[in-house]
Formats: sequence, C-alpha cells, structure tokens
Amino acid sequence: MIDGILSQLTEKSYTCKYVYIYMHTYVYTYTHARARAYIHVHIHVYTYIHIFIRTYIRKYTQAHKIHIHACMYLYTHIHIHTCIYMHTCVYMCTCMYIHMLYVYTRVCIYMYVRLCVCVCVCVCVCVCVCVCV
Repeated sequence: MIDGILSQLTEKSYTCKYVYIYMHTYVYTYTHARARAYIHVHIHVYTYIHIFIRTYIRKYTQAHKIHIHACMYLYTHIHIHTCIYMHTCVYMCTCMYIHMLYVYTRVCIYMYVRLCVCVCVCVCVCVCVCVCV
C-alpha cells in the first residue's frame, strides 16, 4: 500500500544525445546516345546512430534506485537515385543578303527532359542496455 503510493512520486529526467555517422557511397553510370541522353545512378548510404539515455530516480523512505536505460538505434538508409537526362538542342539558322548588307538570324530551341526515380530502403536495429544501481 505504502509502496504503491510512493511509486507514484517518481521523478523522471530525460537526456538525449545524438551521434551522427555518415557513410557516403556514390556510383555513377553514364550511357551516352545520339540524343545526348545518359543515365545517372546515385547510391547514397549513411548510418544514423541515436543514443538515448533515460534516468529516473524512485524515492523511497530509505532507498534510492537509479535506473539507466541506454538505447542505441542504428539506422541505415539506402537511397538509389536513377536519373535519366535527355538534352536535345535544335538550331534553326537563316541567312540572307540585302543590298550588300549581311543579315544573320539564328533561332535556338533547347529542350530539357528529366526523369528521376528514387527508391529508399531503411533498416533499423535497436540495442537497449539497462543498468540498475
């Protein structure tokens, strides 16, 4: 009865610490064609580590218990970007002479097409360690 009442008087304090570890991996693939099109493949891998420490103290009449929970989350994200770039440029030129005066006219049409597909895969690993004193 008394323990149940005293257990409600629990003081909790939270401490969060973040550790970032990035690992980058780039893979480029180019495929050229007559239409000036190439395929760009980008693989991005990074690791995210989250360390969470939770400490709370239970107050009793004669005893103090400290529980420390340290949880480390390991996130690995793999981003695969496949981008197809198509560059097409069309030139239209017109030249004419008028009374020994040279007139040059140039018209340029630039067309840009981009297609990007992204695939994301997430892997999460959690390791929790509890220390009671």
